[in-house]
Amino acid sequence: MDVAELRFGIELVGETHPSDLFVGEADEVQLLLDGKYLLASALFQLTRGGTLHRNNCNVEHLCSDARDVLVTTFAGAGMYLLQVFPQ
Repeated sequence: MDVAELRFGIELVGETHPSDLFVGEADEVQLLLDGKYLLASALFQLTRGGTLHRNNCNVEHLCSDARDVLVTTFAGAGMYLLQVFPQ
């Protein structure tokens, strides 16, 4: 099922829905900010759910590759918080 882009806020554009991934399987997404692709200068922070307010937050610091694609591999099942810091 294709989902139309909203063209406002932050949107993830990818081939695979995150719920369809297995542990250890890489996910590739492009991010849009107000309908425009984020440049490679954006920084990302991925925090595993349930760890945000702990001493060890289980945070990954990421950046997109040369194709402006964010590639990540999830360490385990569950919810994740993705924070985007456009530069």
